[in-house]
Amino acid sequence: MKLKQLVIRADKVRLKELINEVLDDIAHFGKNVNVILFYVNNAIEDYEVYIEGEEYPIYSDETYDITSIMNWLFTLISAAEGTKFGALIKAHRLANNLTQQKLADAVGVNIRLVQRWEADEFKPRSNNLFKLIRELDLDPKIVEMFIK
Repeated sequence: MKLKQLVIRADKVRLKELINEVLDDIAHFGKNVNVILFYVNNAIEDYEVYIEGEEYPIYSDETYDITSIMNWLFTLISAAEGTKFGALIKAHRLANNLTQQKLADAVGVNIRLVQRWEADEFKPRSNNLFKLIRELDLDPKIVEMFIK
């Protein structure tokens, strides 16, 4: 599901708090759950892990979307750091509980290269891209959207 254009009313501190909340939810519920995002005036106000069949009160001034928790994590990191492909790598690295050094070791590159990927300074070469896809369990179709 593609999220509508998001307005996140949060400073860097709040974004970091939200990222940590999402990582806690991933640790508790796993990477394959959905979240419900609550909006007021097209700005995200809150989110909850979505459980099928559970009732979620929607107030008259709210709208909502349901998306994957990994998409939500990517969105938050992208907003906090102003990156796109780098946010995708970082979201999946953090969700897999990997440090930059552990990812660098798994892919067979220097940690500085991982840092540059996450900062969107460089895109990985094809041989490293395939290793990233495998190590981070990335969807190749999503990766392709960022590489083009």
